[in-house]
Amino acid sequence: MEHTEDLRKEVICSMLRVYQRQKHIIENMLSCEKIGIYPAQHRLLMELANDSEISQKELSKRLHVSPATVTISIKKLVRDGYVKKTSLKDDNRYNMIAITDKGKKIIEKSVRIFDAADEKILAGFSDEELDRLNDMFIRMYDNLKD
Repeated sequence: MEHTEDLRKEVICSMLRVYQRQKHIIENMLSCEKIGIYPAQHRLLMELANDSEISQKELSKRLHVSPATVTISIKKLVRDGYVKKTSLKDDNRYNMIAITDKGKKIIEKSVRIFDAADEKILAGFSDEELDRLNDMFIRMYDNLKD
């Protein structure tokens, strides 16, 4: 029984170490490429890359952050030309956000960086091992659902 509990703790610690190491590698790669934006802004841009235009309220919901946090990031991204903000004609309270060509270039660089990090973290795994690992992560995720 005690061995099982120790093993479970070891597995969780290993997952956390892998996550932290991967995060560190990606942050280093992003800073070496001189992307020029903060991680929170980067997350916002990555979310915008999936939609041609989205409301600030929806961005806040998708990123699980406060509307005020999104507003601060948007102001900086607009100022630096990565996104554009427009108000709805019918209701000035709603701002729509769209990524600019400059923002798309950042995303293109980022995708290359993420692909390189993915290659590094999954090097040496067979397709069968990746399939089993994926199944296990899906089971863990499902275990955490309400």
